[in-house]
Amino acid sequence: MRRRRADESIIPLSATALVELGQLSQDVERWALENLDQLRSSQPVNSTGLINRSFDNWFPLLAIADQAGGHWPELARKACSTLSSGAEDQSAGVRLLQEIRGVFESSGRDRISSDELCRAIQELDDRRYQDDQELTKRRLAVALKPFGIGPNVFRDGNRTPRGYTRAQFEDAFVRYLAAAPVRSATAQHTSFSAELSTV
Repeated sequence: MRRRRADESIIPLSATALVELGQLSQDVERWALENLDQLRSSQPVNSTGLINRSFDNWFPLLAIADQAGGHWPELARKACSTLSSGAEDQSAGVRLLQEIRGVFESSGRDRISSDELCRAIQELDDRRYQDDQELTKRRLAVALKPFGIGPNVFRDGNRTPRGYTRAQFEDAFVRYLAAAPVRSATAQHTSFSAELSTV
């Protein structure tokens, strides 16, 4: 799933769908009342890998899944792990987009090689990754893949490096950074570096 752009419209629910949702709401309410005592005493097993508040947020849904039985407990835990991980990855990815936009803005360029972009991002706070690993072209490509962005070969004088053009990022910038301030390549801020240390 991708974040909706401000210029993308949403199709409203039809009258038929609203009627069906109303019936579903009544069914859910009836089931909840019938199972309220069991839900109150439920202690879902945490096999999701989440801790603290992250798991607390999923606790009620896992309790409902356990009470429903069947395939729901397993399905709910898979959804919990997948969605929670995705949210963390996306948050790190958005920070990376902010850094990349800052590099393009400060350089005034419309294209940049993978090597140059990696160096520029790493120099934003003038330090290496917490695990002392540099941001490599591969790790950068892996981080940008969920946004549908990948390196291409382009001509730069006599060179034909692999890299990125600003045009590739425009949709992601609008979709994810619409409300974010433009970042300067010399600004001191929390780097995306650490989040890529496990890639």
